[in-house]
Amino acid sequence: MLRPHSIDEYEAIVRSSELVLVEFYSASNPLSRYFSRIVEDLAERLGPRAVLVRVDVDESPQIAEHEEVEELPYVKLYYRGRLVWSQEGCFGNYSADILAARKGIRQVFRAMGVPLRI
Repeated sequence: MLRPHSIDEYEAIVRSSELVLVEFYSASNPLSRYFSRIVEDLAERLGPRAVLVRVDVDESPQIAEHEEVEELPYVKLYYRGRLVWSQEGCFGNYSADILAARKGIRQVFRAMGVPLRI
């Protein structure tokens, strides 16, 4: 797991791997703390070719502002440096949240013709 502290560092990480899953969170936000479990599950399902990045919006507000984060939790998935999926907010129900995220990611990759099991 990586924790960038500057926009340049963030952008370099996004370009560095085939799959980059980015979680924007705040330790003071209860939904962020809850959703971290979902993000960890997604990262595990994406496997070793995915890099997990966590951006604390309180510690790195410039990155959050640059990425136009307005609501937490907020998750982005990059494929080869290109944003392909994002989700802002959550249901607050583990089953519904993991199902929605997995289906959304699967649908995006299926439309791109990229085989991805998640």
